[in-house]
Amino acid sequence: MRVLVIGGTNHIGPYLVQRLVGRGDQVTVVNRGHRNEQLPPQAECLQADIYQEGQLAAAVGDRIFDACIHMITGNALGARVVLEPLHGQIGRYLQCGSTGVFAPLQRIPGDETCPQNPPPDFGGFEGKVEADREAARLCAEYGLPLVILRPTNVGGPGNVPLETWGGRDPEYFQRIIDGLPVEIPNTGETLLQIVHADDMARSFVLALDHPDVTGDFNISASYAITLNRYVELLGEALGRKPAVEHLPMEDLWARYQDTGKVYRGGLLFLCEHMCFDLRKAREQLGYVPQYEPEESIPQTVKWMFEQGILTRR
Repeated sequence: MRVLVIGGTNHIGPYLVQRLVGRGDQVTVVNRGHRNEQLPPQAECLQADIYQEGQLAAAVGDRIFDACIHMITGNALGARVVLEPLHGQIGRYLQCGSTGVFAPLQRIPGDETCPQNPPPDFGGFEGKVEADREAARLCAEYGLPLVILRPTNVGGPGNVPLETWGGRDPEYFQRIIDGLPVEIPNTGETLLQIVHADDMARSFVLALDHPDVTGDFNISASYAITLNRYVELLGEALGRKPAVEHLPMEDLWARYQDTGKVYRGGLLFLCEHMCFDLRKAREQLGYVPQYEPEESIPQTVKWMFEQGILTRR
């Protein structure tokens, strides 16, 4: 299969490209020139800024692909600048979305039928709603099969994991190692659902292998955990019992708002439940998570030590 990957160098991308190459697909990656050393040499890499008119079309030339996987859509324009110039050169279109479009969840577990109306201060997820709708509009116009895969919080080696300040600050994890207190918003009973980056990559491969299946699918681990349990698992992986302080979210924000360590949109989103039913992906794509939090969290912590992001002092 000839597969075009837009993006492909960040967290999920290398897992995806390695899986595709490993099974014999012809893979072409388009990005702005930031080659990731984890990409296999068999992958063809083209340089283009998709937001600069004409660059994507010039880079791709007259190549024809069985499928395009777009990993970096953040808004309607992000979908349009790929679909319009590639019209007639791709057989299927797959887009990476986000379950953030369902925030705040109105029922638990949520599913693909939940309302999509995220508040504008929840980290920009309204842009993801627009991207999905624009992809659906253009794919319908072009007669192009569309699959949207929506990860929950993405974990696994390759990126600093989420912390309870609402971002991905390595200092948070170093504080646990050093025995310093870390704050958990509210009571810590908010639910968090983590998908390993490799499980997310595998979901795209499964979608490619089910050409008759279209639509949107939520992808994650098979269950959610509380923020309290999440920090407990982090401590076990880091080798230090966390010194935890629970704070009302607004008090946590007030403590750090002038430091740049806390992103308010991320904190607001973190304090809303993340818990999804994966039945649709299981039944239509055959998706079964291979990694649960008890495995993915230690893997990610081990990777941070290997990369020198964390140190034991």
